[in-house]
Amino acid sequence: MNKPMNLAAGLALGATVMYLLDPNKGKRRRAVFRDRMNHLVHQTEKSIDVSSRDLTHRVQGIVAQTRGMLPHREHHVSDDLIEKRVRSKIGRVVSHPHAIGVCSQNGEVTLSGLILTHEVAPLISTILGVPGVAGIQNRLEAHPHPENIPSLQGGIPRLGRRIDLLQTHWSPSTRLLMGISGVAATTYGLRRHNIPRGILSTLGILSLVRSITDRPLKHFLSTSEAQGGVHIHKTINIHAPVHEVYSLFMNPTWFPAFIKELPVAAQIPNKVISWSQPENSLLKISGCARLFQVDSDRTKIEMDFTYVPPLGEIGHALARVLGYNLKSRLETSILRIKQILEQGMSAKQARQMGRSGTQYSSSSRGTLGAAS
Repeated sequence: MNKPMNLAAGLALGATVMYLLDPNKGKRRRAVFRDRMNHLVHQTEKSIDVSSRDLTHRVQGIVAQTRGMLPHREHHVSDDLIEKRVRSKIGRVVSHPHAIGVCSQNGEVTLSGLILTHEVAPLISTILGVPGVAGIQNRLEAHPHPENIPSLQGGIPRLGRRIDLLQTHWSPSTRLLMGISGVAATTYGLRRHNIPRGILSTLGILSLVRSITDRPLKHFLSTSEAQGGVHIHKTINIHAPVHEVYSLFMNPTWFPAFIKELPVAAQIPNKVISWSQPENSLLKISGCARLFQVDSDRTKIEMDFTYVPPLGEIGHALARVLGYNLKSRLETSILRIKQILEQGMSAKQARQMGRSGTQYSSSSRGTLGAAS
């Protein structure tokens, strides 16, 4: 029964050894592997430290709340402390908390400012449950719609207080506990081959993935830009006139393959270039580059790309493991353009740099025609 597993493990081990001990590229691969492992260890230590401190603080908070509920622990609460408690609760039920003023006098809380009508009742109910609040004076100015009121523009709708497991982002302590539970459930479920334990191991794996990534599971298999899309943002300054930068950006020679194949969807000369892939493409990519002329010899570039890989974020994670990181490829391309314009490379030198990664330098800037 274990022979297939042993064979697969042996093949995987052999392939790994061959990959790392390759005579030509093995040294670089081992260095990259070592750096990634050091980074992983550092991130793990940091995560454990944050999670342990968060768990300690939550336990202390539970103990303090329990003591506060005991009759003999009741005591006078200062108005300053009541205001802080109320202020900490407002953001959970109100989409524009900064538009509301809070004042407490002998436990009597006065609310003033602007608020949306449908948020008044949840706010009053929440504040009445704050320890130390004896009553509420409602002086809020309620509006059914934001309309032209600046203080009520934008904002994020609030759903009130929810347990961590129902929130979009889990707290560090919740992620730690659910991760440990996921490992335990997966290990226990894999020890026996039956349906109940198979379900248990599956739930354990999902819990472990959810705790590591801190993303709702529905995001992983989503193929929409709103949920499963991966966003790349890059800003860089190039010491070159904006028209030269624009001309090189319109020439796809210097970009990686995933941009070369994108048709230009719209453009504003020396200002904006946008790319978009057809809707039926397997890897949905769209991007935009905005060029700003800082002065006569310096240009600021802001680039934003969004792509939706197959299987959503799972596909993105697999691509990164296999070394296909679109963000690093995009950064390399922009730096290549920067060197072409600032160091006066010829087209031949730039192509050689793209193939071998060699860095070139030159004291004088070349012309755009030589580079493009």
